[in-house]
Amino acid sequence: MPLPPLRRIAARLFLLGISAVLGLLAAELAVRLVRPQPVMVVSRGLYEPDPPRRYRLHPGFKGGLTNRVEFDTKVSINRTGLRGAEIGHKAPGTLRVLALGDSFTFGVGAQARETYPARLREILLSRGVRAEVLNAGAPGFGVPDEVAWFQRWGWPLEPDVILVTVFVGNDLQDATPGGPKVMVQDGALVVQGEKSRSLSRWLYYHSHLFVLLKTSALGGPVRRLLGLPEPLETRELRSELELYAKDKPSKIAREGGAATEKAVAALVDSAGGARIVAVIVPSLVQVDPSRWQAALERFGLDPKDYDPDRLNRLFREIFGRHGVSVLDLTQPFAGAIRKGEKIYYPIDQHLTPAGYRLVAEKVADALQRSP
Repeated sequence: MPLPPLRRIAARLFLLGISAVLGLLAAELAVRLVRPQPVMVVSRGLYEPDPPRRYRLHPGFKGGLTNRVEFDTKVSINRTGLRGAEIGHKAPGTLRVLALGDSFTFGVGAQARETYPARLREILLSRGVRAEVLNAGAPGFGVPDEVAWFQRWGWPLEPDVILVTVFVGNDLQDATPGGPKVMVQDGALVVQGEKSRSLSRWLYYHSHLFVLLKTSALGGPVRRLLGLPEPLETRELRSELELYAKDKPSKIAREGGAATEKAVAALVDSAGGARIVAVIVPSLVQVDPSRWQAALERFGLDPKDYDPDRLNRLFREIFGRHGVSVLDLTQPFAGAIRKGEKIYYPIDQHLTPAGYRLVAEKVADALQRSP
């Protein structure tokens, strides 16, 4: 007996829905196998609010961090809020080094023993220096955040040396008072106004197919049609290149530079006699000529109007005005790139374990030179 018309339509729609779901699942599996999509995924709970500043690492956290295609690392935060093992009271005769910084100090892309603070301790000990190096890096921090953290949590650790690690690619953006407001929701960092548990956010972190469609050539027209901003990677690169323009300082350079200088002055005043050394880590686009050229061409920019050393000079001048010695790693990093050394992850563009070791070697050399 044939089914009534409405039941036939319902049955067909049901079969169509099942087919669509199976097709999407097959496409998702194919993307994961053939072209997995890079997305930074951090276990919830790594961050906690830390007023009056924005946030800090949550003491006692244990979890993981991966971009799904280049690295998958374990992360543990000790009771002091530092990445790494627990620490005790400062032992007599020990050189205690406190490394402040952002994700490049924290060591995104590296296991705890592969971060530059851990490697620095290893190198100093191998050279006969009784030292311990504390990793106070926190992803997303700028120098003002780092100094505020030090004034609340760092000075009781009694460091003999304070390393202020600057990443040229985004430290001014992170220091700018008028920049995007990042806050903690459910232990995760979100931009103010962004929902930490929205469907699109869930899909972004769980579906490789969704990310592929979002970042493909099709994604651009769809974004414009829906009035959505450029992909984050495009916006970040555009923002970075604007800071290298020769003509005049951008708003970010002015405001971020002023906030950074104010923070450096406050750190010098509150360091309690500790030696301060600024470490400048360059962006991959600065030290890889092919990437520099490709980035300018991508946005139709004239190379003669841009200077990749512009921000380095700005940071050197800021620290220099306050008597802080500066170790600029741009030249050794450029040399390593010329030799074909893999010191950056090509997609994520954080440092590889080899890159972190290069930082540690150069910092060890600087610390052993006379102040």
